[in-house]
Amino acid sequence: MSCLRLGPPAYSPVNPGRPITIVTFHPNGHLERQAHPSISPKHPLPCQTPTRTLKRTPPPSYKPVSTETSPSSKPSSPKARTPTPPATGYYGRTPLQAASLAGHLPLVRALLAAGGDVNAPGGNNGGLTALALAARAGHADVVEMLLAHGADVHLPAARYMGRTALQAACEGGQLGIVRRLLDSEGGGVERMVNAPAAWDSGRTALQAAAQGGFGEVVELLLEKGAEVNTAPLGGYKGVTALQAAAISGSVEEVVERLIAAGAEVNAEGSRYNGGTAFDEPDTNGTIELY
Repeated sequence: MSCLRLGPPAYSPVNPGRPITIVTFHPNGHLERQAHPSISPKHPLPCQTPTRTLKRTPPPSYKPVSTETSPSSKPSSPKARTPTPPATGYYGRTPLQAASLAGHLPLVRALLAAGGDVNAPGGNNGGLTALALAARAGHADVVEMLLAHGADVHLPAARYMGRTALQAACEGGQLGIVRRLLDSEGGGVERMVNAPAAWDSGRTALQAAAQGGFGEVVELLLEKGAEVNTAPLGGYKGVTALQAAAISGSVEEVVERLIAAGAEVNAEGSRYNGGTAFDEPDTNGTIELY
């Protein structure tokens, strides 16, 4: 038989004499209710069977996890980060290249002071260095700083749409920067002026200036020994200087100057998307080649 006590606590200091109802469950299923007038520590609950004391099972012991790691499990120290991670993707740029393109001189200075690679190549398409990007955009102050930190003016053009620093400056028509780059190299001016163009969509310095219609830059390059009939180096979208001028179709003086310098009118273009000067589009319809 077992006892179940219903009602208030058996003993309370606040109300020690409050009655309580005793419910007794007999083995034969009989239920007996009995009202008890008063319960106190001196008058225990009238249950016919001894009260069983339930033993509480202590929680399983556990060993605190140490926050300290053994020498073998300690993470290795992170590798030193380079301030100029390599450019990735087709048109990726390093931080120094991006800052140079934007003309952000204080940021360029900070990146160079942190060890930025001044001659790092850009992404796969173009691959322009920081110097080439700044030169084409016309940021003379950035060009000066990059040159002072060892920027190489003779780095070749990348294979796909690449430009040397001088080719990029000529493409942008930046006469002052073209002069500065030519002045930075004593006996290697012709080497710089006639540096090979990229294999894909490449332009020599003269071809780039001619296509942009930059007459003063064309004149300066011819004075410095630029070869007027350099054949397209690559197999895709290559042009001669005269073909490039015919593409722009806006500055007749440039075409006349190239012809006067000996440009071959019937020279062939590149194997793919190439043509003679007569085949190139004349956007304004004002240039006559004869």
